[in-house]
Amino acid sequence: MTSSERLDKITRKISAFDSFQSLLDALGNYRPSLRCNPARGQKMTKFADERELADAYDAAQAARGDNRRVYRY
Repeated sequence: MTSSERLDKITRKISAFDSFQSLLDALGNYRPSLRCNPARGQKMTKFADERELADAYDAAQAARGDNRRVYRY
């Protein structure tokens, strides 16, 4: 599986978007909110997909000069 296919799969799993590209191209001031930090007692691995998607989103938006970033909680 390529990284693009993996990001598409994670995007579909976590959001209502059908691809990573559609998430990047969301209109207006939309930026995703992703739970990237575990609550007390939860393992860090619980939110590994969310962190991967958030990191990829932030990097892709920065590379294209868009100032939107993921809201991480």
